[in-house]
Amino acid sequence: MTTAGTTARIEDSILNAALHVIPAKGYSATLIKDICEAPGLTEGRFLHYFDSKIALAPRRGWSESILKMTANFAEDHTVGRE
Repeated sequence: MTTAGTTARIEDSILNAALHVIPAKGYSATLIKDICEAPGLTEGRFLHYFDSKIALAPRRGWSESILKMTANFAEDHTVGRE
């Protein structure tokens, strides 16, 4: 059983990882497992707290469009793209 403090820490670690991974890899290319690697969580643990990648947005106050726009910007500026 997790406490409220533990839950908040796990959610924050997932959200912080997503903030780094999604802009770097692009929204479409980012898998849940990519987000889970940095905090050392399993995909199952991620799915316990969030139903999907897009479910991260409302928790952080992001709008879907801003999250996707940031990800698209990163995808457009990935090394090797013209």
